[in-house]
Amino acid sequence: MKLLFVGIMLVAASCAANPVIQLNRTIYNGGDYELKCEYADTTNETTFSWQKDGVDTNETSDTFQIQDACGEKHNGNYTCMVTNGEANSTSDTYHLVVIFVPGKRCQTNEDCDGIGYKKQCNTTEPPRCLCADGYRPHLDQCQGISGASTVIGSLALLFVALVSSRIVN
Repeated sequence: MKLLFVGIMLVAASCAANPVIQLNRTIYNGGDYELKCEYADTTNETTFSWQKDGVDTNETSDTFQIQDACGEKHNGNYTCMVTNGEANSTSDTYHLVVIFVPGKRCQTNEDCDGIGYKKQCNTTEPPRCLCADGYRPHLDQCQGISGASTVIGSLALLFVALVSSRIVN
């Protein structure tokens, strides 16, 4: 009797999960942020590429830099692609929305100088200059509230009228 030995060859395939795009904070207009492509099975041969709205970007690292965030420019769907030797893997789509917060960006109280400002920086996310009483944030500045502006304008006209009447008399 002959024994026949049949060998079984096991081929190990990579069990690494797809890459994941990470961003652990809210994106506000004017800020600097980075999307991170996390992939567990990286080697010296690992390469990264990014797409925004299905179009290749020039980014080839594991991070995608967003500077001076702006909704028109940065809102969209981001995807990270990883090539590791012969294997390709693609992340799920990350839908990014830049949240617009009106007001002047600041880092210190000195950044909040000018008409309509309290000269105080609110350093909570997102940091913005506080507007003085009678003003409100509008786009990237403090704008007079129309009711207050009307009262101030009326007082100025009243003052001019009083001064004019004194000169005439």
